[in-house]
Amino acid sequence: MAQSKGGRPTKYNEELADRMMIEIASGMSVRALCEDLEWTPDKKTFYTWMFKHPEFLHKYDVAKAAQAHWGAELIEEIADNATPETVQVDKLRLEARKWTTARLLPKKYGDRTQLDHNSSDGSFAPTVVQNVIVRPGDADYPVSNS
Repeated sequence: MAQSKGGRPTKYNEELADRMMIEIASGMSVRALCEDLEWTPDKKTFYTWMFKHPEFLHKYDVAKAAQAHWGAELIEEIADNATPETVQVDKLRLEARKWTTARLLPKKYGDRTQLDHNSSDGSFAPTVVQNVIVRPGDADYPVSNS
């Protein structure tokens, strides 16, 4: 006879997971989701589910990517609606969203660094420096008397 695990049964189910991920994809943080909405578990349970349910972690990753796209669209909206009276606050809102969006999807929204692998003459050939010891009187290396 198998032993029971004990403890309370989990409330995890696909419908609840999907509902939470829609909120995250729409811009809500895990903190706000777990603290402000009565139908969600607490943060500890949320993160426990990420470890116990691989499909939940996958859904979370997809939701965070969708949140990055949502943030990028929101950046445009904030910029378009800025007024001379709100420009300083809007700059702060834009910078916060740009930072978050770049961290969520760095390949798409992050800063790009381009390295130039060419040498100064464009040949990509390394410059060779050769030290040659020349003694006075060597025929191949005439020494000028100045």
